[in-house]
Amino acid sequence: MDRFLHILKRIVLVLGFFVLVLMVLAFFYKIKSTSLGESQSSVETNSVESTDLTTEKSYKLFGDIGLLRIQTQDGKTLIIEPYFEYSAHDSAFQEELVKKKVDIRARITAFFAIRTSQQIGELEDAQLKTLILELVNEILTLSHIEKMYCDKYMIMD
Repeated sequence: MDRFLHILKRIVLVLGFFVLVLMVLAFFYKIKSTSLGESQSSVETNSVESTDLTTEKSYKLFGDIGLLRIQTQDGKTLIIEPYFEYSAHDSAFQEELVKKKVDIRARITAFFAIRTSQQIGELEDAQLKTLILELVNEILTLSHIEKMYCDKYMIMD
């Protein structure tokens, strides 16, 4: 019986040590993933902050436009979720983007609504982004957007 208790104690110690090692590894993994992804999004402004290492400029992504579901001219549904890059230090421009987000949504929706899914599909990604940026920049006065990203972009039947 003593031998059994002795073996049981060792098994419990080994399992405890194993659990402790896993907890430490999980802790370091969490710290590493948090430091890599801590600038993914902000609850308040729905933006992402990044730094361009070559110029030491800090940027944010304006994502308040949200997910747009747009019916194309031929009745198909286009889904797009655009993000616009702007200087993180330009709070006045951020306010302008927030103020004009309804107009930006309307312009993007109108752009796709007058086109068929085939016409949209024929556009290259770079062309599409350039056309959308031109539409958006036409209504902005304090600055302009140079880069646009799409988290989601698809045409559904």
